[in-house]
Amino acid sequence: MNAVLPTTRRSLVELDERRVHMLADAQGRVLDVADHPRRRIDELVAAGERYDVVLSVVQISTATDAPAMCRALKSLLADDGELWFLEPTSVTGLAGAVQHALGPWMRRTTGRRPDYDIPRALRNAELTITDCERFVVRALWPYRSFVQGVARQPFRRVDP
Repeated sequence: MNAVLPTTRRSLVELDERRVHMLADAQGRVLDVADHPRRRIDELVAAGERYDVVLSVVQISTATDAPAMCRALKSLLADDGELWFLEPTSVTGLAGAVQHALGPWMRRTTGRRPDYDIPRALRNAELTITDCERFVVRALWPYRSFVQGVARQPFRRVDP
């Protein structure tokens, strides 16, 4: 994994195993976002590139502008393409409030934002989440709550 989070080795292994399985299951034209700096992602969007699967593992949460990153990733999807994501995400309740309060500080010190609500960011980018699993890893707080899933372009009704 390109982005290293302050987690126990066991947690890093679990996240990497999930990433390996995601890559192994991907069919068609696949873009692993971790292999490309943000500048290159913007170039791919500008060139009109489209992919069957766009894989984002700990990339949206490390983006300087997560909403813009979600919109860019959506632009890279073929009409029936899928965005597969595995990202740290915010939690609810008091712990979530603390995450949000510490978010800007975490960005300045680690370059990451564990307080992003990744499913919400994807929905705000007008993607439809079809599969979503929330899970917790044994890690240093606030990098415990993760989400893995699939998002797609919204269904476009075609009138005859």
